[in-house]
Amino acid sequence: MARKQELPAAVCREVFPHDPDFPQLATATDPGLMLEQFRTHLRPATGTVYHIEDCVPFRFRCRQSTSRCVLQYTLRIVDPRTGDRQALWVTGLVYARPGAAERLWHRCASSTPAPATAKPCG
Repeated sequence: MARKQELPAAVCREVFPHDPDFPQLATATDPGLMLEQFRTHLRPATGTVYHIEDCVPFRFRCRQSTSRCVLQYTLRIVDPRTGDRQALWVTGLVYARPGAAERLWHRCASSTPAPATAKPCG
């Protein structure tokens, strides 16, 4: 039986490498912490009430020397009235510059409410 080869020292053993420019990634890459964040802060635009059952990281795109990371999740949501379940894709952005995300959020929140087919602000 062949022995398993040790990985080279350069291979990262962490689930997601620490990046000092993006300290928020420790939270953003933790499905349990993000589930709580989504349950606390995410509200449907239609005003319908849903229960977020689960949060599954889908795809993260972070490149060195860039100003932001793009993180995508699949949320399993349940309509408590009907019991219907569905998957919802959610995209989040993490910015390296302190305050950049908050400034963008304020800019988007202060704009006129857009129809459901509007393009994202940014």
